Amino acid sequence: MADKNIKAVYVRFNLNKPLHKKAYDLLQEQSEFSNSQDAINAILDYYDNQIREDRLVEKIANRLSGFAPKSASTVSKNANSQSEEISIDDIDFDFLGG
Repeated sequence: MADKNIKAVYVRFNLNKPLHKKAYDLLQEQSEFSNSQDAINAILDYYDNQIREDRLVEKIANRLSGFAPKSASTVSKNANSQSEEISIDDIDFDFLGG
C-alpha cells in the first residue's frame, strides 16, 4: 500500500538548454546525493532568499522615504510641498546587484 503522504514530482532536463544542462551536470557530479533532498533544499533556500530579499528592499525603501510607509507596496515622497505615492516597483534597485 502506497503512503498517501508521499508525492512524486518529476523533473525533465532539456540538455539543449544551457541552464538545464548545467543543473543536470551539477546533479550528476555529486558522489553522494539524494535528488529528492537536493530539490527540497533548493526550493526552501530559494524561497528563504526571496523573503530576505523582500525584507531588504522594504527596509531600504523605508530608509529612502524617511518614514515607514503605510504598506510595503507604496512609498510616499514629498517634492516641492506636494505629496505623491510611487510604487516600490518603480524604484530601480539595480545598484544592489538585483
